[in-house]
Amino acid sequence: MTRRSSRGFGRQSTLFALCAGGLCFAEDAFAYRDASTLLDAVDPVAMSSSAIAFAIESNDGGMASSLRQEANRALAAWSAPECSSLSSRLGEVTIASVPAVEGDGINTIEWVEQDWTAHCTIDSSLGCTKVQYVQGTDGAWHIDEADIYLNAKALVDLGNAAIAGTLLHELGHALGLMHPCHLPGDPLDGSPVCDGTEAESVMLPTYEPEHAALAQDDLDGICWLYPRSAAPAEGQPEEMPSLSTGAGLSGDPCVSNEDCESGACAIESGFCSLPCVADGDCASGACEVEDGDTFGGCKPALSGLGQACGGPEDCAGNRCVSEVTESPVCTRDCSADCPPDWACRPVDGSDVCVPKRGVSSSGCSASGAVGSTGAGAAMLAVLLGCLSSRRKIGGWRLL
Repeated sequence: MTRRSSRGFGRQSTLFALCAGGLCFAEDAFAYRDASTLLDAVDPVAMSSSAIAFAIESNDGGMASSLRQEANRALAAWSAPECSSLSSRLGEVTIASVPAVEGDGINTIEWVEQDWTAHCTIDSSLGCTKVQYVQGTDGAWHIDEADIYLNAKALVDLGNAAIAGTLLHELGHALGLMHPCHLPGDPLDGSPVCDGTEAESVMLPTYEPEHAALAQDDLDGICWLYPRSAAPAEGQPEEMPSLSTGAGLSGDPCVSNEDCESGACAIESGFCSLPCVADGDCASGACEVEDGDTFGGCKPALSGLGQACGGPEDCAGNRCVSEVTESPVCTRDCSADCPPDWACRPVDGSDVCVPKRGVSSSGCSASGAVGSTGAGAAMLAVLLGCLSSRRKIGGWRLL
């Protein structure tokens, strides 16, 4: 973490832009990022526990109590967004009786007063987070444990604001967020070089006192990792209807009329459309009817989800999203459930369907080791979020 006269942290990033209503919004140069690309994961890589808890370890009882309060404040901030389910999954922050032990299944925040380099390889760092990723037998990755180490001597010298800021940043790493970019001279980790065009975030690799609260990019990132499911109507099952029960909107992929809200699938094109009986019923001049059916769907005049687009005017859903795939593709908002293999995510202030894929990841990844955790499972331990107090241009560094 650098403090160039101010200070900052690392962040994650939605690596796509949204064109809506005829106006293409520029993407953030670097936005929130998680470990899905690092692990070649399809879905966001987050903590899987239904009760995410942390324990504070310090030989100083007063400091342990203070850190507990700061950790509760930081977690309250991370769990505040309404688009996130994190608030319902947070457990209690407790006081631990033993230091952090990698692999014990306990998320520990340790106040390190001696032998700092035994915990974090950068001797001048203010803090670092060690995250253990586990791959289940189904191939999905999740965070199994995250231990945070805080450099007591360096943080005491900097004061309470630095302690609070460091905890907010490192807890972001523990929950799954990574740095979006690295500073010149840092080890290459697959992320771009920070060039000053980054959106504000507490997860940036430079610590700045004015970044004491979560920015929009941080909120988008935590909602990507821990999305809130739409609440089911009273008496309805918790699972919202999928395309197989007729939830598909115009432009959604389909294989039969039953897949679509309109009851009409343009069977040859493969997208939900307007119902028709004859070609004359359609603006496109073509009615696509499956053999044996009395009606079908009009051949779409506009492109459906996943098809190439140059702008929103090309798409049935009036949304064109770029940099999710090799070229821009059509999508729609999340007014109804997204199709299978698509997920509802915030993009430039709008909730839209995007293909399920990992956003690129990095963030002070110093080392990694893969090992077995049982039949069909694998574990990767990675060092993240090294908050460095190394002097550079008169400031502190977050690595």
